[in-house]
Amino acid sequence: MRWIRPATNGRKGESIMEHKALFLALLIGFSAILFVTTSVDTCVYACYDNDSAGGAKAVLAHAPHNAIVIVSDEDFELQGWSGNGTKEMPYIIQDLSISTSGVCIAVYNTTSYFEIRHCILSNPSSVIEREARGVYLNNVTNAAIMSCEISRKGTGLYLEACSNCVLKENEVELSWGQGTYLGNSQACVVMNNQIHDNPHEGIYLTSSINCNVSTNTVHNQGQGGIRLVSSSACLVFKNDVHDNSQGIVFDDLSNSQVVNNTVRDSSYSGFSLYESSHCNVSFNNVTHNAGHGAYLWYCSSTTFSYNLFLDNADKGVHSRFESWGNMFFGNEFGWNLGGNAFDDGSSNTWDDAVDSGNLWSNYNGVGTLPIPGAGGGVDRYPSLLRDEVAPTIEGQQDFGYELGSDNNYLIWVVSDGRPDAYRLVRNGTVIGSGDWDGSNMIFIINGLPTGTYNFSLTVYDVSSNAASDTTLVTVVDTTPPKIVGPSDIQYECGTWKVRIEWAVHDLSPDRIEILHNGTSVFSSAWNGGNVAYPVGGAALGAHNYTLIAYDAYGNSASDTVMVEVVDTTAPWIDCPGDIVYEAGTTGNNITWHLSELNPDTYEVSMNGSIIQSDTWVSKSISITVDGLDIGTYLFSIVVTDKGGNQASDDVIVRVKPGVISTTTATATTTIIATITATTTTTTTITANVGMIALGLAGGGVAVLVIVVVAIKRRP
Repeated sequence: MRWIRPATNGRKGESIMEHKALFLALLIGFSAILFVTTSVDTCVYACYDNDSAGGAKAVLAHAPHNAIVIVSDEDFELQGWSGNGTKEMPYIIQDLSISTSGVCIAVYNTTSYFEIRHCILSNPSSVIEREARGVYLNNVTNAAIMSCEISRKGTGLYLEACSNCVLKENEVELSWGQGTYLGNSQACVVMNNQIHDNPHEGIYLTSSINCNVSTNTVHNQGQGGIRLVSSSACLVFKNDVHDNSQGIVFDDLSNSQVVNNTVRDSSYSGFSLYESSHCNVSFNNVTHNAGHGAYLWYCSSTTFSYNLFLDNADKGVHSRFESWGNMFFGNEFGWNLGGNAFDDGSSNTWDDAVDSGNLWSNYNGVGTLPIPGAGGGVDRYPSLLRDEVAPTIEGQQDFGYELGSDNNYLIWVVSDGRPDAYRLVRNGTVIGSGDWDGSNMIFIINGLPTGTYNFSLTVYDVSSNAASDTTLVTVVDTTPPKIVGPSDIQYECGTWKVRIEWAVHDLSPDRIEILHNGTSVFSSAWNGGNVAYPVGGAALGAHNYTLIAYDAYGNSASDTVMVEVVDTTAPWIDCPGDIVYEAGTTGNNITWHLSELNPDTYEVSMNGSIIQSDTWVSKSISITVDGLDIGTYLFSIVVTDKGGNQASDDVIVRVKPGVISTTTATATTTIIATITATTTTTTTITANVGMIALGLAGGGVAVLVIVVVAIKRRP
């Protein structure tokens, strides 16, 4: 966020920015002098930054290797490491993977130049020993550890009594204690490292002088991002220290520069200074920490200039417990919830003692600004810190989405140092409002009907500055209805309770139409529900039923179900009894009664020969069997339906000789004449020769049989 301040500080017309630029130039000059005299110069960096030609890092496979122990300069050559130990040709240990529960690489008592680079150092066990360091250097000069990945060690990088060493571009994580430790060392450089997720400090420097801790990213540390203890003449420059328990901690630090660091989102204070003196703390951004921006305890003779102490949850600066002789000028104190500053120390100066004070969000623009606390501090040249810059907001391009689709979001990228609230409006109506914490704004906009919507988001900061952005969202329906139809249907002819059921869905239903063999047979308005249509009782054969569903936006879908009506049931035919009749009589018929939904043809045969065939449409078929000669006949019928099913029946017809009767006789006599020849065959001739009635006593009937035997003489 850019802060708007008055053009001048109210004295002699000089701008605070001019003071700031001049002070920065002097500070840079002082820092250069400091590090030339301590031998930590650009030559040190250049001689170790030779990973590969053109500055690009080589990407090679990491060869597994056992732990390495070097106890003298001679060991480099004895163990076969390349190089000769000079500044121009350092010994090289590189591209190794060492996984051990102890120390991965240990070097003692050397002065030769050497590099450890592109190595992976780890612990194979879930149990981490405190002394199991990734790299351990003791009494070592002229070492460089670069571009290594170190995880799950007691301490990632551990230097004791070392000088002129460089730790550069390493990643250290998940250690037992500190990520990086330097003790009793001098002229060492810790730069461009990624150090995170260690339970103690990310960088811990103790009892050391002339060391440079610069451009590191340190986050998620359990006991502080960077801690300097009992050290002097150090530079802490341009580090990004965030989301740690504490930001940067000075404990008995002296004569050091703490410049241009970003310290934010700590669980406690951003800066903590204990018993430290004669330091310069300048151009740092100390914001959004859960405690104080800076906490001073027995801190003396230290200058705080041109820092931003903004939006911390407690005080911007809290000076207490005999903190004395400190100077504050050019700083911006704004919107710290516990107060911008509090002074319980003594003899602290809240301006440069000439004409430049600090900028305060709580200054009323009149006179001096007393600093709360028992120290009696006063800023004699205060300026008002105004926030006249609106939040930044960037929305997405206008867009559309399909009716009924999911995962439709409005996203605005918004930022402000002191966010306050938001309001979301759709087509002129407020649909959302509330607190804004400074994060980007994301809104779910699923479920809107078709149409065009004007969404406007406005965000406000605590100074009532506002920014707005509008996005047009068009909801369209180009999706046809969804139809899920059944499989094709087959049913037996004569079945009535059969229907086609379609599962149909659309968000904008309109109407449906059903076609049977291409002809519209049904149409209706449609409310979006499923559709059922009866198809039972249809004629034998194949039927094509098509459902067409239309939505309100002209989209349509169709589904066709083939319905086959089959006849697998044979016709029913009764079985009339066999017939016996006397020759010469009439009115003798065979009648078959039939039942079939789809009659087709029939054939009647007598003794195997077809005597009648035709189409069959009635419920019975009759034939006359009069006029047959005396004898026995087999009449058969075969009926066929349109499904090819058949039924048959046989009737035996026997025609017997006629019988002559007289009505005056009370008895009937049948005369059977049997003529037996003397040949080998006997021929029996039976003839009706008349009836003779004889009366018998008692009312009986006598049958007179006359047998005529003719004996054929031999020729």
